[in-house]
Amino acid sequence: MRFYSYRVPTLTFLLYSLLACSGGESRATQGSSDDGFGDVGSPRESESARLPAYETVAVDDGGAVAGTVRLSASLPPPATRKVLKDLATCGEHTPDPSIELGKENTIANVVVSLVGVTQGKDMPELPNSTKLDQKQCVYIPHIQIVPSGTSVDIYNSDPILHNVHATMNGGTTIFNLALPVQGFRIRRRLDDPGLVSLKCDAGHTWMSGYIVVQEHPYYALTAVQGAYLIGDVPAGEYRLRTWHEWLGESEVQVVIEAGTTTTVDLELTPPEDVEREPS
Repeated sequence: MRFYSYRVPTLTFLLYSLLACSGGESRATQGSSDDGFGDVGSPRESESARLPAYETVAVDDGGAVAGTVRLSASLPPPATRKVLKDLATCGEHTPDPSIELGKENTIANVVVSLVGVTQGKDMPELPNSTKLDQKQCVYIPHIQIVPSGTSVDIYNSDPILHNVHATMNGGTTIFNLALPVQGFRIRRRLDDPGLVSLKCDAGHTWMSGYIVVQEHPYYALTAVQGAYLIGDVPAGEYRLRTWHEWLGESEVQVVIEAGTTTTVDLELTPPEDVEREPS
């Protein structure tokens, strides 16, 4: 157990900030809660409502889909954004994490998943928790995918106040938590599938991150090499969906045959009406 010692004015300020940034939750509730988020929908709520719950079955001769995700257009080097607060911790500039390209325009942080899967292999065994850290005023990892029911341990590795404001599918706030001191940790459980967006309301406006909560195990997250592989899939016809924070969402049809790997290379096109954030 870690203990902290403060002078009274500092403690008063920190407790005020904790209550203000967390919507009035008590520290005891925030620090130990492992509750779910209640009734919040997925990005395609009507579609999810039509599908039966995912069922685990034996997949004796499953197929796979694999490929590489690339960007269709060349882009200039990623911009950096000027930092206006807590420069000693955050630095004077911070990189733009929205586009990370490799050789031949391969792209990282693309979520690739099958749509319409109602049964198949077991869900990944849930770890005790997954980690979301705040270090040098950046969310680490920037994007992660977790199975429904995963608990997330949220850390503050910086010696300054941070706040994690999480919204589901761009709308409903599911938690709004202050982490006032270095080493502070709060646990939250993610039960409902969907896209959780993260931002800091403590003046660090450039901070952004995402957690994708999946209800089935047929998904992948690309690294900078752009490769993905989804295996042990029951034979059939599916939609293969990609999501990227800047490039948005797209789908293609894919037929997966038993015992074979279907190759689907994907090329994503930047929207003409979307501009990247300037430095």
